[in-house]
Amino acid sequence: MSVLAFRALPGKVATVDPMLDAPRFDCFDADEVKYLLDYLVGRNLLEPKMGMKTGPNYIGNEVAGYRLTIPGWESLEPGRGGIPGRCFIAMWFDVSMLPAYADGIYPAIKADCQMEPDRVDQSQSNDRIDDRIIAAIRAAEFTVADVTGQRPNVYLEAGFALALGRPVIWTAREGETLHFDVRQFPLIEWQTPGDLREKLRDRVLATIPSARRRG
Repeated sequence: MSVLAFRALPGKVATVDPMLDAPRFDCFDADEVKYLLDYLVGRNLLEPKMGMKTGPNYIGNEVAGYRLTIPGWESLEPGRGGIPGRCFIAMWFDVSMLPAYADGIYPAIKADCQMEPDRVDQSQSNDRIDDRIIAAIRAAEFTVADVTGQRPNVYLEAGFALALGRPVIWTAREGETLHFDVRQFPLIEWQTPGDLREKLRDRVLATIPSARRRG
């Protein structure tokens, strides 16, 4: 369910390729994915969309579309804690920061902690960017806010997450400092993307309940 919730906002359709997505669902193969999806449809937690096939004659390598029902969203119980395993990334989208994300933040969250990072500039959506950001922060269990470059939007997004009662992990390239109002929060200072990955991984594993160490 959380895989589909990560791919689509309420009312939107999420696509599933049972063959390629089997590992994401912790399933052995496409047939196991389809069995799970059919079960969720039967419980009225999912709705099959786009005329996709259901039932025992389903061909595993077809791409299917599903929409979470209201009971489906309620079953995720995001509440004040967000959807377990989802992380919103607030950072400067400058080309100079690409290594910090690609080799630091992303693998720390995705590979090392087995969670889903959400960076709005890399998410496919036709929704307005401001609406997408607010929805993503509401859905996230926690936020990583990297203040390198001192971008106002990063502080705004982190502040919204704090207002929701969600944890915010602050990071910055060595030499940067937090603004006065948030200096009381612990700051991960990093020198290289590899350094960022290691420090962020350790912080997430120590403070976020749903994080799981790889292996």
